[in-house]
Amino acid sequence: MVTDTITPQSVADVIVRKMEDAGETTLGLTKKVGIPRATLQRRLLNGGGLQVAELAAIAAALGTTTIAILTEAQANQTRSRAAGAEGDL
Repeated sequence: MVTDTITPQSVADVIVRKMEDAGETTLGLTKKVGIPRATLQRRLLNGGGLQVAELAAIAAALGTTTIAILTEAQANQTRSRAAGAEGDL
């Protein structure tokens, strides 16, 4: 079944990559956005969903936008589905 829903794990994967690109640590990001470190780690590692306000704060701290993160997450999912479909042939 194909769905257009963006999974929390896809969003978390994009955030982690953007953190790495920016040289940002989890501790540094938590200080900037006010999310407890354990909460942020759990949400990024386990794909637990972020609230919209949290995502917006994280995006701003990483020098990007919420829509850019969501767009990239959706594109990554689309590529993954396409690669999986090719493997089924």
